[in-house]
Amino acid sequence: MNELVYRNLSEDAKRQICAWKYGGEYDLYNLPAYEEMQVRQIGFMNPKSEKNYYGFWDESSKKLYPNKPLYLEVRTWNTRAVKCYEKAGFRIDGQAYELTTGIGTGTFYRMIRE
Repeated sequence: MNELVYRNLSEDAKRQICAWKYGGEYDLYNLPAYEEMQVRQIGFMNPKSEKNYYGFWDESSKKLYPNKPLYLEVRTWNTRAVKCYEKAGFRIDGQAYELTTGIGTGTFYRMIRE
């Protein structure tokens, strides 16, 4: 299994993420255009919160952060994301819980990779 390293999103990564489009029940993850997010200063384009958004890359995070586990939150119905994270070495940590995000309230799992 490859090591994952996380770092703040580059402007190129932000543009790419804004261009991703999902269908069906996953369309709630569709973001506005990069330029609109920039003007509205929402999500990872908000200067007050952009430092809270990270991307993960296959590199060597264990060397940089040897004693720090990685955590993420995923909606319980998003089974394809859960499976993807499990393949990357994450596991569900504890019981599902309710959480309100910018796109509404949902039931989430916390996942951890140690």
